[in-house]
Amino acid sequence: METAITVNNLYIRYEAAQRRSFFQLLQGKKRASSLTALHGISFEVPKGEIIGIVGSNGSGKSTTLRTLAGLMAPTSGKVDLHGHSVSLLSLGTGFVSDLSGKDNIILCGLSMGFSRKEILEKYDDIVAFSELGDAIARPVKTYSSGMYSKLAFSIAVTLRTDIMLVDEVLSVGDQRFRKKSRAAMEELIGDKQRTVLIVSHNMAEIEKLCSKTIWLEFGRIRAYGETEQVLREYNDYLAKDPLNITHLDPPVLKVQSSCDKIVLRWNEVKHAEDYRIYRKENIPGAQWGWLADGYEGLTYEDVPPSKEMTFLYTIRARTTNINGDLWSDPGVPGNGKLAEGKKG
Repeated sequence: METAITVNNLYIRYEAAQRRSFFQLLQGKKRASSLTALHGISFEVPKGEIIGIVGSNGSGKSTTLRTLAGLMAPTSGKVDLHGHSVSLLSLGTGFVSDLSGKDNIILCGLSMGFSRKEILEKYDDIVAFSELGDAIARPVKTYSSGMYSKLAFSIAVTLRTDIMLVDEVLSVGDQRFRKKSRAAMEELIGDKQRTVLIVSHNMAEIEKLCSKTIWLEFGRIRAYGETEQVLREYNDYLAKDPLNITHLDPPVLKVQSSCDKIVLRWNEVKHAEDYRIYRKENIPGAQWGWLADGYEGLTYEDVPPSKEMTFLYTIRARTTNINGDLWSDPGVPGNGKLAEGKKG
């Protein structure tokens, strides 16, 4: 069977700028952290297969599609599309906001490998499917998210490439447009010469459309195989571990100040005051944090929720407390001191 996609030991890392202390600024020191979105993943997709990709937010699903589409360069590893053309259908990708819908249709078509003549021959079909009417002449930045998605979907299903990458856009628009979109997608899937990868949190949709499924978690492939079996494993995992933390090794907390450096593991983290962490969705796997009670001096690094999380702070003249209850882990005690010291 002919292969459409080969991914071999693919790593994607982001460099994230970090805040610097006053002393580091004076010394001209720079800090940077690396966010690993994909950890050496490998897989093959035969030509004509419809593959689903599932996983928690920040697991690397969209990063995988963006890399396959050529929008991101691998940090290491290799992606081979074996000479096939590819298009990415994603809500946040591909349009120039200041240009009109018409201009964006032409630009997208050119980037997909079509000639201007081929694009203009299909132009009326794209506009008709999108149902945008006269709005096609307006700048895309004036579009609602629904209009944006309709245009993106219309381009992808009309200017058809060998490989189609679909990222969470099969449920856009009103009920009538969704029905039309699903019919168009099912027609595409019926073409055994076309390969489709679909990212979705809609398990029923994945089960209906996809013969095989990849399960990504924290940038690693947990399973790849028949859709029914993979979804069963994924749903069992979510039922047992809804916070997606128990499979990780105990993280290391690094605490750094102007006067000392402390490294603590989970079982050494004592008490805290209300410190919470939430995921920052637009950087896969990254974390946002803040002190609810307004303690001064704490800064943080964006890191993936894996083995390590680093906090940087300059100790003031009082005790600095942070919460040991990261990710709401019930195994970590709360309400006490993590570290304390004097002003450096």
